[in-house]
Amino acid sequence: MSPDPIAIARDVSIILLCLGSLVVVVITILIAWKIYQLVKLVKAKTEEYSILGRTLMESAQQTAEKASETATTVKGSTEFVSDTMIRPIVQVMSAVSGATTFVSALFRLPKTPRRGGRE
Repeated sequence: MSPDPIAIARDVSIILLCLGSLVVVVITILIAWKIYQLVKLVKAKTEEYSILGRTLMESAQQTAEKASETATTVKGSTEFVSDTMIRPIVQVMSAVSGATTFVSALFRLPKTPRRGGRE
């Protein structure tokens, strides 16, 4: 007796479907493995960037503190120079100008040109 062609086609079809299903399962497992590796990589990079971000924030905070200290020092230096140098010079120049104006008004002297030829 010869085999029935429909039975042979059926058996071949079942074998091909099983092989196709096996290929799909293998591909699905490979995709799941790659997704797992990707998730691990993203987690590692996230932690790495988190540490880097914290380091940058600490560095920026230290820089801001140093800038604040420098601004305070500059302010103190400016006040010191103003109190010890500028204010006395301004007071002396004001006194000299007032005395000059008083003497010229008292004796009606002509105004002398200032430095640079301007009046």
